[in-house]
Amino acid sequence: LHFYSLVYGMSIILVLVMVTIKGLSFMKFTLHASSALHDEVFRSVFRSPMSFFDTTPTGRILNRFSKDLDEVDVRLPFQAEMFIQFTCHLFYSIILVSYAFPYFLVAIVPLVVIFMYLRKLSSRALRELKRLENVSRTPWFCHLTATVQGLSTIHAYNKMEDTVNRFVSLLDKNSMMSLIFHCAMRWLGVRLEQVTLILATVTALLVVVTHGSIPPALAGLALTSVIQMTGLFQFTVRLSSETEARFTSVQRIN
Repeated sequence: LHFYSLVYGMSIILVLVMVTIKGLSFMKFTLHASSALHDEVFRSVFRSPMSFFDTTPTGRILNRFSKDLDEVDVRLPFQAEMFIQFTCHLFYSIILVSYAFPYFLVAIVPLVVIFMYLRKLSSRALRELKRLENVSRTPWFCHLTATVQGLSTIHAYNKMEDTVNRFVSLLDKNSMMSLIFHCAMRWLGVRLEQVTLILATVTALLVVVTHGSIPPALAGLALTSVIQMTGLFQFTVRLSSETEARFTSVQRIN
């Protein structure tokens, strides 16, 4: 009992050390990357000739320095870290279940093909929807900037209602793109969940069929791991597609 307690305690210490090292290194790497992108676009804007500001809407510049940089600084690193973490956890679960049931590899091959097809199909749509969401935000910012700059003119010509209606219309277009993006994410999640339920059913049947040939503890561990995989599979594929979609902000900045 003392030996198992020692192993358990050392494992916890090792996990804490590895998590700390992983968090600090990933934070330093992503912070350096986002700072480099910010400095690059900042220098590019400040070194641009006056003709650039005459032909480029102010809202487009504000969009780069607000929402796009927010995606690069906050959302993209968070999702990339979760994607790497869940991918490692997923591979560990597959190795564990395959060790207990070697025939599990026969069932997982066609399911992986289906997963890759769904990811390829959804990644294109999600990437384009995210780009449309970012593009539709620029006229909204332009209208907001023009409204603040020409507030006295709007009051002078009594165009308050037209200005508000125009603002609401542009906001609706941007919100519609955001809603379609999240609906596409849920569409992908439902399809992936159906495939992962098949995966759990196959493992449960293997446990029943191979009753008595493998230790009950190993069978229970494999069944527990595959139940976790039902959520891990679809969440990891969703994260990969969403992370790729959020890289459109990096393309727009770069």
